[in-house]
Parts: sequence; C-alpha cells; structure tokens
Amino acid sequence: MEETISGGHIDIHLHPVVLGPQLVGTQTNLFQVPDPTLPWIDIDDPADRPFAYFDSTAGATPGRHGMVTLRLEMFDGAGNHVPSGNSGQGGPFTYLLPDLTATPNDYTDAPAPNIDGNGDLVFKVFVDNRPTHAQLPGVTVSGHAADDCGMVHYSSGSEPVDIAYVATQPGNFLDWNLSVTRGLHGQVASLGGHTSSATPDHFVNSAASLVGTCMQAAFAVNLYIWARATNGYGRQSQYDSSATIAFALLTSTDDMT
Repeated sequence: MEETISGGHIDIHLHPVVLGPQLVGTQTNLFQVPDPTLPWIDIDDPADRPFAYFDSTAGATPGRHGMVTLRLEMFDGAGNHVPSGNSGQGGPFTYLLPDLTATPNDYTDAPAPNIDGNGDLVFKVFVDNRPTHAQLPGVTVSGHAADDCGMVHYSSGSEPVDIAYVATQPGNFLDWNLSVTRGLHGQVASLGGHTSSATPDHFVNSAASLVGTCMQAAFAVNLYIWARATNGYGRQSQYDSSATIAFALLTSTDDMT
C-alpha cells in the first residue's frame, strides 16, 4: 500500500505483488518470502493472507479423507534447500508455531515431532471430504406402513408411530436434527445427535403424543445434517444433506371407542 498526499487529499494506491510460483535456479514452484519492509495491507483475509493452498478435493470424488502430512521447505536466492535450526538441524533460522499454552500473540520453536530429517517443518492434518447422508425411508403404525400418499391408520392413542431415519457420515463428523410438525400447530416431537445413526434408525412416539387434541392430523418430518468439515475459515456446507416427508394419522370414532 502506498499513500500520497496531493492538494490536501490522501490517495491510497494498492500495488499487487506476485510472490510465485517462480523458477529459481533449477528449483520450480518457489514462492518468495514477503519483504517485511514493505507496507502490506490485508484486504480480503482468505485471499490475501495465505501464500499457498492445499486442495484436498483435487483428483478424488468426493475428495480425499484421512491423515495427510504437509511439509514446508525453505530455499535461498539461488534455489538451494536451506534446513532450519530446529531440533539441532544447524540451519540459520528456526520455525515458529503458536504457543498453545500462552496468549494468541505468543510463539515458540517448532518441537522435534514437527521437524523432519531434512530440517523442514511438517505437520499432520486430518481431512474428510465425504458427504453426509440423510434419508427418511417411511412411517409405520404398529407395523403398518403409510401408503405412497402418506396415509396411515391408528386405532388407539397408545399405538407406536415409528419414523425410520438415516443420518450418517462415514467419519462421524456430523450434527443432525429431526423434527416432526403437526399441521399449523408447529413442532410436536424432535430428535438430534452428533454421531451417525443406524441404517435405518427409528424415532418412535405414541399416536396420542403426536395428534394431541386432534383426532386426525397431517405431519411433516424434516431431517437436516450439518457436516463438520471446515477449510480453516468456514464450515463446508456443500457436504450437508436433508430429507423431508409427510404423513397423516387417520382414525374414526369407532376406532377410538
């Protein structure tokens, strides 16, 4: 960022700097260390601050999962590898990491587990790009399934209404909620969790608890799953999933006597 004063006005000029990738000597894909003497300005943190990205979705569908090791290497102006001085490697500099036992502004030398035999900084990250899966297979009352129109009969308020559901993510990185809404009344039952369900699992309520003061009623069932995967800046909602079904509990006066 460059500031100039003209006629009593301060003008701000932004000069973008391309740090890489560069060819230095015979070494390709090098990125310049930002000059600390220049007045840098951070306009858009996700775009401006990082100097490299690790795209764990590249070359795989739906993206890789598991432990990955990232390595940071340093090179001099001639393209020669330079080791760090961490853990007795003898290099001219040391890698620093945030000191998790102190304040956010405190740093400490990277410990031995984060330094490899070449004096490079390494750290492991668990990635999981596998999506969640939401499904509502159906509704039964005392073992009798609702038809394709969602209609199912009950004869006693004590009869169990079984809503089958599936809420899963292969690594259990999910949070989910299932809600049952009656007509215009609002929510009458709900369930939630933080681990994968069975395939399917069952949410069982009595007919009386669902219909309330109604003899017959229509219901909506909504299942939503939030994936926990993040990119370091925000949650990856593209891996969320949801499902919705509707059903009606029907009875007659004769059934209820």
